[in-house]
Amino acid sequence: MSTKIYNAYIFDGTINELINILKNIREEYEEHAKKTLLGLSYFHVNFTKKRYPFLESDMTMKELKESYFGEFTLEDIIIKEKSRNEHHPFNIDASSVVYFFEDKLYVQLFGLPRDFQKDIINKYTQFRDYHFQNSTDQSNYDWEKESWSKMSDERQKELEDEWDERDRVWENILPGWSAPSDHGLIFEFTPTRLSMFCSDVLREVDL
Repeated sequence: MSTKIYNAYIFDGTINELINILKNIREEYEEHAKKTLLGLSYFHVNFTKKRYPFLESDMTMKELKESYFGEFTLEDIIIKEKSRNEHHPFNIDASSVVYFFEDKLYVQLFGLPRDFQKDIINKYTQFRDYHFQNSTDQSNYDWEKESWSKMSDERQKELEDEWDERDRVWENILPGWSAPSDHGLIFEFTPTRLSMFCSDVLREVDL
């Protein structure tokens, strides 16, 4: 059996409430991404010509700020890292996909740093865990608080039925090996005005 893993949430609310929350997350993520980039050393080489051939030489963040049209160079660097699709501080690409199924809303989050995602899930309580994976025993309960061997038959049956329902839901939302974008609506968290974002980042770099 092929392994399928869905890290996702069911949203307890309306589509309008969800969109407003996603807008808030986008604003919060932009500030988080800005602080992440500003947290890098201004004086150590962050940008090498080997990795970014369009540079004239290796550069620090401080040197990038002092360069002509530095914000556009930083934008090119971020776009380059996005195209590589690797885990890298300058790959700030992040998004969500919203699915509509049987009058319910389901959400997957992609690209957000783990700690940031944990914080927003705790903040916006309408998101309720609805993950599923077919490669391990069911995990729709807190293993630290409950022991399968000590559960009543009724509790075990309740969890088994709920786990089977998650399987059914995700097989219908994402049949086969189709891509999330084939079946849901994408909401981008990546700054929409990237050059302006880069300009804001460099403006706060200390000289």
